[in-house]
Amino acid sequence: MNTIKIKNGSYRNQPVTGMIFNLVKGFQTGAKGGYVTVNADGYFGDTVPDIIRVKVDSIEDLEFV
Repeated sequence: MNTIKIKNGSYRNQPVTGMIFNLVKGFQTGAKGGYVTVNADGYFGDTVPDIIRVKVDSIEDLEFV
């Protein structure tokens, strides 16, 4: 499994900067912009699913670790 560092992104209007996650699905572009699917592993609390989409502006906001 690949590990990525998100340089600049957001999840439900919460900033996600400099955080490291396990990658589930690579960078994709949707109707509301770019995003990457990661395993957050409970980082955002128990009510949030483990697999989330983090919104990023471009693929340059990601770094493989």
